[in-house]
Amino acid sequence: MKEMDFPEEFIEAGGQRVMAAKIECSGCAAVGYYPRKRGAARRPPAAIVVHFRKQGWNLKGARVRCPECARRRPRAEEEGKSMVKTVHKRAAPVVAFGVPVDPATIADSVVIMPPAASLEDKQLINMKLMEVYDNPDVGYRPGWSDSIVARDLGVRTEWVADVRSLMFGPPGSSPQLDAFFEAAAEAEKRFADLRTEQAAACRTVDSMRSDLEKLGAEIRTNFAELRDFVANVQKQGEAIKTGLGR
Repeated sequence: MKEMDFPEEFIEAGGQRVMAAKIECSGCAAVGYYPRKRGAARRPPAAIVVHFRKQGWNLKGARVRCPECARRRPRAEEEGKSMVKTVHKRAAPVVAFGVPVDPATIADSVVIMPPAASLEDKQLINMKLMEVYDNPDVGYRPGWSDSIVARDLGVRTEWVADVRSLMFGPPGSSPQLDAFFEAAAEAEKRFADLRTEQAAACRTVDSMRSDLEKLGAEIRTNFAELRDFVANVQKQGEAIKTGLGR
């Protein structure tokens, strides 16, 4: 089977200018892009074909159809009619990373990308992946996934996936494991939050107890001083009475 050839263009991906394979729909103006390299390795055409098919592109036959056109094939073709039917091309969304964008709202030369991670974000993600990613054959170490790393660092999940796919390898996990690890991580986070709240409450109680003890000590001191003052006044009164002969 002959491998498909994909033209190449430079695009902005994750804040970097990278060479990407380009695919164009034969039924509308939609285009798609996929970075040519994963780390230092250049992706083979077969991997690019697999990627675009997963995005919903129809690559069968001579005509290439974007996900939108693949869903709405001309009625004459669906019914198997042999008659020639003219299908007028109309403006269709640009498909970039699986996200359709209405071309009427953007310039023809603009390529829509997900929000880009900053250099600091990428460095942070890369350092974290060096801790929690095992190797391309295994993927993440137990308890980690793209979403868990993103939540741990406070960044977008797609940024983690982008850095991981370009610099490390596949996630090497399953939806079931991801769901389990995410639930475990959520339970651990909630427990940590509860423990923090408990510690804060204990500090508040200790502070209140200390304030009450100080207040009690002040009241006892003031009472003792008042008692001594009253006793002294009483003595002075007795002395005055004695002097007056009463």
